[in-house]
Amino acid sequence: MLGEGWTVSFRLGEQVSGQRVDSGRVESGGVRVAESVPEVRTLSQAHAVLEAIRPALDAPSAEWLRYYLCSARVYAEVAEIDRGHHHEAMYWADRERRKAEAIKRTGVHGGPGRVVQV
Repeated sequence: MLGEGWTVSFRLGEQVSGQRVDSGRVESGGVRVAESVPEVRTLSQAHAVLEAIRPALDAPSAEWLRYYLCSARVYAEVAEIDRGHHHEAMYWADRERRKAEAIKRTGVHGGPGRVVQV
C-alpha cells in the first residue's frame, strides 16, 4: 500500500491487484478512480464515485469483476488517506475483494435478485 499522502491513479478497465498498477500515475493527495472522475480523498467520496461508475445489474460478470477489483483498491487506498475511517474503508475493501474472488471462483455475478453468467 501507498504511504500517507499518496495517491494512485488508474483506469477502471485495468486489471487491479494488490500491487501498484504500473500504468497508473502516483501523485500526492487522493485516489483517482478513472480519467474523468475527480480524486477521492475520503470514504464518503469513494462511495459516491464508485456508485457513479457501478455497472448495470445485467452487465457481464467480467465487467463486475473489474469493478469489484477497482473498488477494493480504491477503498484500500482511501483507508490510508482518510485515517478517521480507516477500519470502515478496510471493511469495504475486503467486502469488494471477496465479491471479486467469488466471481473468479464461479464465473457468476449474483446481483440483487438475479444471477448473471459470463
